Amino acid sequence: MKAALLTKGMMLFGAADVWGNIKTFFSKTGTNLTGISWGIFLAACVVAGISFAFGNDGSRFGKSLLSKVLIGVLVVSLASAIISTAASMSGTNASF
Repeated sequence: MKAALLTKGMMLFGAADVWGNIKTFFSKTGTNLTGISWGIFLAACVVAGISFAFGNDGSRFGKSLLSKVLIGVLVVSLASAIISTAASMSGTNASF
């Protein structure tokens, strides 16, 4: 009885195709993640480049920011690869 009510409640809220929703989430997350990361990467590179013009402290800040940006790009690339792998394991081809 409780299971039947739970199933009817889930169908009312559109949760009947849970695995389909998860597959869609994985395929869209990778695309959104890489798109947003490139915009942030370019903005951070511009800020780091401009900071080189402001003396020794600015130069240090720029170098620090560039190293952090490169680490961030590596992390996002790794996350994108993990999402792609998880999507392929669930039977969906994630295209980035």
